[in-house]
Amino acid sequence: TNRTNDAKRSIGELITRHISMIKRAHEQGVKLAVGTDVVLPDPRYRDYYDVELEFFRRAGIPKDEVERIACESGRELLGIK
Repeated sequence: TNRTNDAKRSIGELITRHISMIKRAHEQGVKLAVGTDVVLPDPRYRDYYDVELEFFRRAGIPKDEVERIACESGRELLGIK
C-alpha cells in the first residue's frame, strides 16, 4: 500500500541522515560511542546493537575503529576507567 511504501521511504531517509551525521561527526573528530535506545530487557538487543555497528561501518569508519569505538569510547565518555 501507499502508507507502507511511504513508511519504508521515510525510514530509509532517516537511516541515510543518521549515517551521514555519524560520518560528519567522525570526520570532525567528535568522540563517538555506540549504543541503542533500548531500555528494557529484550532478546533482540544484540540485533539492534549490530545494526548500530553497521551504521558506523556504512559511514565509512574502518572496522577496527568501529570495534575500538564500541569497546572503549562509551567507557571513556562516561569517565569509567
